[in-house]
Amino acid sequence: MKTQIAIVTTFVLAMYAGCSSSGSVGTQKLPVGSACSADADCGTAPFHCMQGDHPGGYCMRDCDIKNGDGDCPSEAICQYDGMKGECHKKCTATDCRVGYFCSPASTDANNKASHAFCDVSPDMPDGGADH
Repeated sequence: MKTQIAIVTTFVLAMYAGCSSSGSVGTQKLPVGSACSADADCGTAPFHCMQGDHPGGYCMRDCDIKNGDGDCPSEAICQYDGMKGECHKKCTATDCRVGYFCSPASTDANNKASHAFCDVSPDMPDGGADH
């Protein structure tokens, strides 16, 4: 009897482990566009923190423009810069934080975006780094 219970327990645990790890798409901790200082602030892959020319960091997720905005959380759109797609926070004129501006929707092949989105402000000569 103990052997049967052990076998059943092992089987159930194996099934649970298989279900919880297959098809994982990462866990989002902060909304796209949030300030961050490390990838872990934003969640697990594919969510990550863009730094450098992104003042205060910017939580993002890579996306495939072929999927439209489907790869992005509801607060974001897939913006394609001609090379790759990245989820950016949707915005209206006043929704972006300091160092960012609300870039308009675009059908341009090198700047596709279905909705206005928060992007690094072009007015910041050093990429918007906080001083």
